Amino acid sequence: MNQSLPSRRAALTGLAALSATALTGSGVAAAATADPVPARVVDLGAIGVDRTGGGDPVENARLIQLALNKLADNHVLHIPAGTYLIAPKPGVWHAAPILTIPPCRNLIVRGDGPASVLKVADQPAPDKPYVYGAVLGFAEGAMVPDLVCFTNFTIDHNCEKNKAPVEIESNGKKVPVLVSSISSYAYTPKFGRITVRHLTVHRADSRVSLYFPGQADSGSVAVHDCLWTEASNRTGAAEDDHSFVNATCTSLTVLHNRFHGVHWERAPRTAIETHATNTVVQGNLIEKFQIGINITGNARHGGTTYRHLCQDNLIETSRDGILIWSHRYGTHTTTVGFEDMTISGNHVTLRPEKYTGTVASGKGMRGIGVFAVKKGGAGENPPPSIGFRNLLVAGNTIRYPQEYVVLDYVYLTELERRAGALSFAFHNTTAADAVYDNVRITGNTVYDCAFSGLYIEGGRWRGLQVDNNTFVDCAHSNSGRRQAAYNNKALRISVQLLSDCVIAGNTFHTNPAPQHFRNRINGYLQVEHTGPDRHRFVVSGNVITIDPAFTPSEVTEYLHIAGANTQWSFDGAVPRASVPITNNAPGGTGSRIRVDQSEITATRTANSWQQQGSGTAAPTGGGFLPGDVWVNTAITAANPVHSWVCVTGGAVPVWRELRLS
Repeated sequence: MNQSLPSRRAALTGLAALSATALTGSGVAAAATADPVPARVVDLGAIGVDRTGGGDPVENARLIQLALNKLADNHVLHIPAGTYLIAPKPGVWHAAPILTIPPCRNLIVRGDGPASVLKVADQPAPDKPYVYGAVLGFAEGAMVPDLVCFTNFTIDHNCEKNKAPVEIESNGKKVPVLVSSISSYAYTPKFGRITVRHLTVHRADSRVSLYFPGQADSGSVAVHDCLWTEASNRTGAAEDDHSFVNATCTSLTVLHNRFHGVHWERAPRTAIETHATNTVVQGNLIEKFQIGINITGNARHGGTTYRHLCQDNLIETSRDGILIWSHRYGTHTTTVGFEDMTISGNHVTLRPEKYTGTVASGKGMRGIGVFAVKKGGAGENPPPSIGFRNLLVAGNTIRYPQEYVVLDYVYLTELERRAGALSFAFHNTTAADAVYDNVRITGNTVYDCAFSGLYIEGGRWRGLQVDNNTFVDCAHSNSGRRQAAYNNKALRISVQLLSDCVIAGNTFHTNPAPQHFRNRINGYLQVEHTGPDRHRFVVSGNVITIDPAFTPSEVTEYLHIAGANTQWSFDGAVPRASVPITNNAPGGTGSRIRVDQSEITATRTANSWQQQGSGTAAPTGGGFLPGDVWVNTAITAANPVHSWVCVTGGAVPVWRELRLS
């Protein structure tokens, strides 16, 4: 008799205890709301299967499947410690799981910890790898699987010794080979609540490791405290597109997981990709991947998605850190991809010098940014980019290698489409005309980005606020691939405003580089309103700090304001008077500038800047225009000169005295 099965006496004792609890007030409520507790155990240790990593893997899988077929509602599948070598039966459908679980309710698949291992066997011949859809999946059936928990065991894909192809031929076309860990893909279009906890996935090169592509009314997926070790891609080719966690459902939580790529040359594409209506991605560690997290607005089943939180993740990647998608899929006509998204407290380290894939136009080197496509429409492939509403990007840290240490890594990625550490680059995409409502970018810190620290181009924006960010040694690239008019601006915004935009309290630091490196930064803030209506950039309280040892030979302007309908106001300080504020836009009257470590301030008049300063005599150097005023700080009864007014500018300005008598 299977000693793992509860005895009749124990079952009756448990039933009596439950009945006694139900007599209490709290017990009545609990009994009315709680889901049933699993009562029956199917034990893989009792079916005669080899648990030492030996035996015929196809036969092992057959024996395990016989046990799985016994599962029903309120069951536990127990995987005792040991290594279970498995392989798919020859000739099966390429997307079929090696092991299938009957769709049922309230099921636990439980091991004894990482020592309980389901391992894919070595391929039987050099040109004959095992091809499978998943190690574990749901079988076809009328019931919707619900309240299913996978916990405390290991799946070893053994990808170094079973080299599955990226694609195979099926019905006259190329289709991807998934080799997932756990999946609902093959036979289960709809599911209820699925939890994966304390799962270890070893040596996976899965197209998608945990894959739950549910229909519109599918329930929730929770992936908590799992570990991926020696994760890799199969070829590095463009079609070898990974996302190790991928779910389309109503609710997705991905918490406190660890994703470790095997090494940079085989770095998997993406760790986490969401297609859920509500999403929490928090506290995950991702290293040696190409892309950390894709947060997707507009689920694949269509419709706006709501309430997304991506917080406190630690990410080290070679291509992008966190990408935000806002796309329209299928026949749905929504113009808003997502509402209410917060990206906060994440630490992203970009290692573009480690990227070994093919250089792709406009892809790469974004710490946090929106992914926008260049086409859409006919057939909508790829799906067109659309607008979003209520986005907060706050308190994130993004770090790059110093370009004078890792020489010219910009060459590794095409900058045909503009880029930034914080990037919303919609130039030449279907997103260029979309509407973006209520976006705040605040409290972020960017270190050593060779191009723009913040880059926003294209789209129509309402309620855009950029405040209290810190940009350290950004926009310095000396690469021949850079576009100086765009990439060498620390902060660049060129958009159609639908309301005023606030740029306040940001700090820009520029430190000296080694003598062999030429810092090419040529501007700190460049803003432009491209629309027909008059809206204003309110620029105030920003701080530009230039190390005294740094010679800003390339810096042609601190602030560049452009656009025929751009209204603006400025209140702030600049480090040195010799660098101008360029103005190609109307407005700005009453704006004020203070020059650090000097007596000079300037006020904007209708047509120019009027400088004011003070001293015991009028200045003799250049840089002044007619109307500038210099106040006498040594006025006496014997010398009643109140101030001097510049009447002729140039290298040697001419001043006239204003006397009190």
